[in-house]
Amino acid sequence: MPAIGIAAVATLGLTAAASAPAAAGPEMGLGAAPSVTVTPSADLVDGQVVTVRASGLRPSTVYHIGECAIVGADLPCNGAETVHVEATASGTLSTNLTVRLVYQGTLGPDGTPWGTVDCGKVPCGIGMFNDLGEGAGADIFFK
Repeated sequence: MPAIGIAAVATLGLTAAASAPAAAGPEMGLGAAPSVTVTPSADLVDGQVVTVRASGLRPSTVYHIGECAIVGADLPCNGAETVHVEATASGTLSTNLTVRLVYQGTLGPDGTPWGTVDCGKVPCGIGMFNDLGEGAGADIFFK
């Protein structure tokens, strides 16, 4: 998994898992590991719409999908444009997401303001997770 994917899932997922109820939900597909692809993922321009596709997800479960960056130990995300999409009964999803070269980052589920993120200067990617902390991520690259 790309670096942003690991960081996004670890940071966002642990936050979500800590606040998630201990209720059992539908099982993820046997042997399936969540994966996400972003098309296009390179030579992006500010405001471009990308398609995010994922598989190996927990069926019929809502996933939170957004652009995030790695800045030191922080993972500021573009909370203003995060989307929430329910996976299909077969554990897949597809949605469009607008990506930004520069955005005002937020931290955690409460959206604590972090400051300006410039994806031309720091690693950025698309991260996704559910309320149980399961997820995946993929790097994106701007021109």
